[in-house]
Amino acid sequence: MITAASLVSEVLGWMELNGNTAANAASFQVYANLSHVQRYLIRNLPLKEIDVGIKTVQFNLIISVNRVQWPSDYARFLNLWLNYTAAITESVPGRRVREDKEGAMESDIADFQPSTDYPQFEYVENGFRFAPVPAASQANGGQIKYVQQLPNISISQDSLLRDDHKALLVYGAAELCASVDDYNIPLSEKMGKLFDRDFQGFWGDNRIDIKPRRKIK
Repeated sequence: MITAASLVSEVLGWMELNGNTAANAASFQVYANLSHVQRYLIRNLPLKEIDVGIKTVQFNLIISVNRVQWPSDYARFLNLWLNYTAAITESVPGRRVREDKEGAMESDIADFQPSTDYPQFEYVENGFRFAPVPAASQANGGQIKYVQQLPNISISQDSLLRDDHKALLVYGAAELCASVDDYNIPLSEKMGKLFDRDFQGFWGDNRIDIKPRRKIK
Protein backbone atom coordinates (compact mmCIF):
# COMPACT_ATOMS: atom_id res chain seq x y z
CA MET A 1 0.00 0.00 0.00
CA ILE A 2 1.22 3.51 -0.86
CA THR A 3 -0.07 6.45 1.14
CA ALA A 4 -2.00 9.10 -0.77
CA ALA A 5 -0.22 11.85 1.17
CA SER A 6 3.23 10.68 0.01
CA LEU A 7 2.06 10.45 -3.60
CA VAL A 8 0.61 13.97 -3.58
CA SER A 9 3.72 15.34 -1.91
CA GLU A 10 6.04 13.85 -4.54
CA VAL A 11 3.89 14.93 -7.49
CA LEU A 12 3.72 18.51 -6.22
CA GLY A 13 7.46 18.36 -5.44
CA TRP A 14 8.27 17.55 -9.07
CA MET A 15 6.08 20.48 -10.09
CA GLU A 16 7.91 22.73 -7.58
CA LEU A 17 4.63 23.77 -6.00
CA ASN A 18 4.83 24.91 -2.39
CA GLY A 19 2.23 26.42 -0.10
CA ASN A 20 -1.32 25.15 0.24
CA THR A 21 -1.18 21.44 -0.58
CA ALA A 22 -4.95 21.01 -0.74
CA ALA A 23 -5.40 23.97 -3.09
CA ASN A 24 -2.56 22.85 -5.37
CA ALA A 25 -3.85 19.27 -5.42
CA ALA A 26 -7.29 20.53 -6.45
CA SER A 27 -6.01 22.97 -9.08
CA PHE A 28 -3.88 20.37 -10.81
CA GLN A 29 -6.32 17.46 -10.33
CA VAL A 30 -3.68 15.42 -8.54
CA TYR A 31 -6.01 12.82 -7.02
CA ALA A 32 -7.91 12.33 -10.29
CA ASN A 33 -4.66 11.92 -12.21
CA LEU A 34 -3.22 9.50 -9.64
CA SER A 35 -6.39 7.42 -9.91
CA HIS A 36 -6.20 7.57 -13.70
CA VAL A 37 -2.62 6.27 -13.68
CA GLN A 38 -3.55 3.55 -11.18
CA ARG A 39 -6.29 2.36 -13.55
CA TYR A 40 -3.77 2.42 -16.40
CA LEU A 41 -1.36 0.26 -14.42
CA ILE A 42 -4.04 -2.23 -13.42
CA ARG A 43 -4.90 -2.73 -17.10
CA ASN A 44 -1.38 -2.75 -18.54
CA LEU A 45 1.22 -4.05 -16.09
CA PRO A 46 2.27 -7.71 -16.32
CA LEU A 47 -0.22 -9.83 -14.38
CA LYS A 48 2.39 -10.93 -11.85
CA GLU A 49 2.68 -7.29 -10.79
CA ILE A 50 -0.99 -6.78 -9.94
CA ASP A 51 -1.86 -9.81 -7.81
CA VAL A 52 -3.51 -7.47 -5.29
CA GLY A 53 -6.35 -6.90 -7.75
CA ILE A 54 -7.06 -10.47 -8.95
CA LYS A 55 -10.54 -11.77 -8.15
CA THR A 56 -12.63 -14.86 -8.98
CA VAL A 57 -16.44 -14.86 -8.96
CA GLN A 58 -19.11 -17.32 -10.02
CA PHE A 59 -22.34 -16.75 -11.91
CA ASN A 60 -25.41 -18.80 -12.78
CA LEU A 61 -26.04 -20.26 -16.21
CA ILE A 62 -29.59 -19.47 -17.32
CA ILE A 63 -31.46 -21.48 -19.93
CA SER A 64 -31.28 -19.87 -23.41
CA VAL A 65 -29.14 -16.96 -22.11
CA ASN A 66 -25.51 -16.63 -23.24
CA ARG A 67 -24.66 -12.98 -22.63
CA VAL A 68 -23.07 -11.94 -19.35
CA GLN A 69 -22.15 -8.44 -18.16
CA TRP A 70 -18.81 -7.80 -16.53
CA PRO A 71 -18.86 -7.44 -12.73
CA SER A 72 -19.21 -3.82 -11.58
CA ASP A 73 -15.55 -3.72 -10.45
CA TYR A 74 -14.18 -5.36 -13.62
CA ALA A 75 -10.98 -3.95 -15.13
CA ARG A 76 -9.23 -6.72 -17.08
CA PHE A 77 -10.11 -10.24 -18.23
CA LEU A 78 -8.05 -13.26 -17.19
CA ASN A 79 -9.96 -16.54 -17.55
CA LEU A 80 -13.46 -18.00 -17.93
CA TRP A 81 -14.77 -21.47 -17.06
CA LEU A 82 -18.16 -23.09 -17.73
CA ASN A 83 -19.82 -26.25 -16.45
CA TYR A 84 -23.20 -26.92 -18.00
CA THR A 85 -24.17 -29.80 -15.69
CA ALA A 86 -22.81 -29.02 -12.21
CA ALA A 87 -21.81 -26.15 -9.95
CA ILE A 88 -18.13 -25.26 -10.26
CA THR A 89 -16.11 -26.10 -7.15
CA GLU A 90 -12.49 -26.95 -6.41
CA SER A 91 -13.28 -30.63 -6.89
CA VAL A 92 -15.69 -30.10 -9.81
CA PRO A 93 -13.95 -27.73 -12.22
CA GLY A 94 -15.47 -26.25 -15.31
CA ARG A 95 -14.12 -26.24 -18.83
CA ARG A 96 -11.81 -23.34 -19.59
CA VAL A 97 -13.43 -21.28 -22.34
CA ARG A 98 -11.39 -20.29 -25.37
CA GLU A 99 -11.84 -16.96 -27.11
CA ASP A 100 -13.46 -17.37 -30.53
CA LYS A 101 -10.95 -15.70 -32.83
CA GLU A 102 -11.98 -17.40 -36.07
CA GLY A 103 -15.77 -17.15 -36.09
CA ALA A 104 -16.47 -20.69 -34.89
CA MET A 105 -19.47 -19.48 -32.89
CA GLU A 106 -21.15 -18.46 -36.16
CA SER A 107 -20.05 -21.49 -38.18
CA ASP A 108 -22.64 -23.79 -39.81
CA ILE A 109 -20.13 -26.64 -39.89
CA ALA A 110 -20.77 -28.99 -36.98
CA ASP A 111 -17.12 -29.99 -36.59
CA PHE A 112 -16.15 -26.38 -35.90
CA GLN A 113 -19.01 -25.36 -33.63
CA PRO A 114 -18.40 -24.95 -29.87
CA SER A 115 -19.63 -27.74 -27.59
CA THR A 116 -20.16 -28.09 -23.84
CA ASP A 117 -16.77 -29.83 -23.71
CA TYR A 118 -15.12 -27.09 -25.78
CA PRO A 119 -17.05 -23.85 -25.21
CA GLN A 120 -15.97 -20.53 -26.66
CA PHE A 121 -16.61 -16.86 -25.97
CA GLU A 122 -16.30 -13.47 -27.62
CA TYR A 123 -16.28 -9.95 -26.25
CA VAL A 124 -19.42 -7.84 -26.61
CA GLU A 125 -20.28 -4.41 -25.26
CA ASN A 126 -19.96 -4.37 -21.45
CA GLY A 127 -19.40 -8.12 -21.24
CA PHE A 128 -19.07 -11.33 -23.21
CA ARG A 129 -21.12 -13.88 -25.16
CA PHE A 130 -20.44 -17.61 -24.96
CA ALA A 131 -21.46 -20.74 -26.85
CA PRO A 132 -23.11 -23.15 -26.77
CA VAL A 133 -26.21 -21.55 -25.27
CA PRO A 134 -27.28 -23.33 -22.04
CA ALA A 135 -30.02 -25.87 -22.64
CA ALA A 136 -30.81 -25.83 -18.91
CA SER A 137 -30.11 -23.53 -16.00
CA GLN A 138 -27.20 -24.34 -13.72
CA ALA A 139 -26.42 -22.56 -10.45
CA ASN A 140 -22.77 -21.46 -10.26
CA GLY A 141 -22.10 -23.03 -13.63
CA GLY A 142 -19.86 -20.13 -14.69
CA GLN A 143 -16.70 -18.73 -13.16
CA ILE A 144 -14.68 -15.71 -14.24
CA LYS A 145 -11.22 -14.66 -13.08
CA TYR A 146 -10.40 -11.02 -13.65
CA VAL A 147 -8.46 -8.02 -12.41
CA GLN A 148 -10.70 -5.80 -10.35
CA GLN A 149 -10.62 -2.03 -10.33
CA LEU A 150 -8.97 -0.61 -7.22
CA PRO A 151 -10.55 2.22 -5.19
CA ASN A 152 -9.79 5.70 -6.49
CA ILE A 153 -6.99 7.45 -4.65
CA SER A 154 -8.22 10.30 -2.47
CA ILE A 155 -7.28 12.22 0.65
CA SER A 156 -8.75 9.33 2.66
CA GLN A 157 -7.91 6.43 0.32
CA ASP A 158 -4.35 5.19 -0.21
CA SER A 159 -3.27 3.26 -3.29
CA LEU A 160 -3.45 -0.52 -2.82
CA LEU A 161 -0.66 -1.14 -5.31
CA ARG A 162 2.69 -2.37 -4.03
CA ASP A 163 5.36 0.09 -2.89
CA ASP A 164 7.54 -0.69 -5.92
CA HIS A 165 4.88 0.86 -8.17
CA LYS A 166 5.10 4.22 -6.40
CA ALA A 167 7.45 5.82 -8.92
CA LEU A 168 5.12 4.88 -11.78
CA LEU A 169 2.18 6.51 -10.01
CA VAL A 170 4.19 9.66 -9.29
CA TYR A 171 5.74 9.96 -12.77
CA GLY A 172 2.45 9.27 -14.56
CA ALA A 173 0.44 11.67 -12.41
CA ALA A 174 3.09 14.39 -12.67
CA GLU A 175 3.08 13.97 -16.46
CA LEU A 176 -0.67 14.62 -16.54
CA CYS A 177 -0.72 17.32 -13.87
CA ALA A 178 2.04 19.33 -15.52
CA SER A 179 -0.02 19.43 -18.72
CA VAL A 180 -3.07 20.96 -16.99
CA ASP A 181 -3.65 24.33 -18.68
CA ASP A 182 -0.19 23.80 -20.29
CA TYR A 183 1.41 24.54 -16.92
CA ASN A 184 4.82 23.03 -17.78
CA ILE A 185 4.91 21.01 -21.00
CA PRO A 186 8.68 20.28 -20.86
CA LEU A 187 8.20 18.83 -17.37
CA SER A 188 5.22 16.80 -18.58
CA GLU A 189 7.31 15.34 -21.38
CA LYS A 190 10.16 14.58 -18.99
CA MET A 191 7.88 12.77 -16.56
CA GLY A 192 6.32 10.82 -19.41
CA LYS A 193 9.75 9.55 -20.45
CA LEU A 194 10.55 8.55 -16.86
CA PHE A 195 7.24 6.70 -16.67
CA ASP A 196 7.88 4.86 -19.95
CA ARG A 197 11.38 3.86 -18.83
CA ASP A 198 10.23 2.43 -15.50
CA PHE A 199 7.13 0.82 -17.02
CA GLN A 200 9.26 -1.07 -19.54
CA GLY A 201 11.46 -2.18 -16.67
CA PHE A 202 8.59 -4.25 -15.25
CA TRP A 203 8.36 -6.11 -18.57
CA GLY A 204 12.06 -6.97 -18.63
CA ASP A 205 13.17 -8.30 -22.00
CA ASN A 206 9.55 -8.59 -23.19
CA ARG A 207 9.27 -4.98 -24.25
CA ILE A 208 5.83 -3.82 -25.38
CA ASP A 209 4.29 -0.83 -27.09
CA ILE A 210 3.24 1.55 -24.33
CA LYS A 211 -0.34 2.78 -24.59
CA PRO A 212 -0.78 6.53 -24.15
CA ARG A 213 -2.09 7.99 -20.90
CA ARG A 214 -4.94 10.34 -21.56
CA LYS A 215 -5.04 13.80 -20.09
CA ILE A 216 -7.76 14.34 -17.50
CA LYS A 217 -10.25 16.86 -18.85
